[in-house]
Amino acid sequence: MEKKIQLYLYLLFVISNIVGFSSCHRKPEDVVRNYLDLTYIESRPDDAYDLLSSEDQKIKTRDLFIREINRKNYLKKKLPKNVRKQYKYEIVKTEKRADTLIVYTKLYKPDAEEIMRELGFFMLNSISGNEDKIPDPENALFSLMEEKPVVVISEEKIFKVVSEKNDYKIFLNFSKKKSAKNIKNYKLEERISKAIRELRFEEALSLLKVKDSVEGRLSQQTSDIQSILKHTVTLGKTLKMGNLEITALSAEIRPVKFRLDRTPGERTRELTSDEQYFILTCKIFNLCNQEFFCPKEKLSIKGDVNVQDNFGNQMHEIAIPEGISTIDGNSYKNLSPGESRTMEFICEVPLVLQAEKYLWKIKLNTDNRNTTMNAYILLKEKEIQRKIKQ
Repeated sequence: MEKKIQLYLYLLFVISNIVGFSSCHRKPEDVVRNYLDLTYIESRPDDAYDLLSSEDQKIKTRDLFIREINRKNYLKKKLPKNVRKQYKYEIVKTEKRADTLIVYTKLYKPDAEEIMRELGFFMLNSISGNEDKIPDPENALFSLMEEKPVVVISEEKIFKVVSEKNDYKIFLNFSKKKSAKNIKNYKLEERISKAIRELRFEEALSLLKVKDSVEGRLSQQTSDIQSILKHTVTLGKTLKMGNLEITALSAEIRPVKFRLDRTPGERTRELTSDEQYFILTCKIFNLCNQEFFCPKEKLSIKGDVNVQDNFGNQMHEIAIPEGISTIDGNSYKNLSPGESRTMEFICEVPLVLQAEKYLWKIKLNTDNRNTTMNAYILLKEKEIQRKIKQ
């Protein structure tokens, strides 16, 4: 009888421990979901602070953490409800590495660059030449976002989750202590920066993957370099982006022809520039059977088109001067379904003669829903034709 009682007590002890263990442990994905709900979807950093590891809480106080999250979410609070709804996330997978669990996530949010671009055009159109009627930026943003479709971008983010006192906590590693590891990372970052500056993107990506594996996260810089490699072509090659196809035809350094604005009935007048420019000629093709859209606006934002050489120097797109309708006959009208068009992209001439490679970046609309993508054209110096003014 005594042995049976001991056996029952032992089984009860085992069962209670199993039940107790499972009840104290949330899934690591649940902790990450909770943290993202409190800091990314909403802004409740006071509650989110309790999800941080004890190591993180030693480094960063609750007040400092609350201030940082509130500052990061300030603009989000100003956006209309339909735009805020675009902030979403998904849990991709979970991996175990030694005593740490790695939770991979994908975050979705409105494209801030696209919002600011649209806001700029909206305010310029609202002014209509009357500087006394400049709209309030916050009201303009609200009005614009209520009407315009929202362009959504995504990024991958990795969270480390550690076990503490029979529960899971987020480990953000706020520690700023210098160490040999920090110095090694700094040297690695220098190599990455040099590879990107010299247009050696395959090498940069390889180094970034090493850095990411050490830090346990997929950085935005890694995603950016992957995107560049995916969307880079050379002369004669074709790149498909959404409903748009772009083929790089030629690269030249030469003067351009400015076509002047004219009134109805007046003949077309052209002026040839004294200066030379760096010109990339491409064929663009609308792959869609139903959509009309303009691949590139006449008035583009600085940075939409530029060229970088293998020394890191950047040459920017020239602005169309006042009184000029177009340059070299470029058309900025809608591209019809199935229509192809030759278009020139015009930048400043190379800044140094020693450069051996150039990378063109061209931001284009790829459908009629304001979706934009970057095309990259990689050139060698020997592929550039040079002409002089006739």
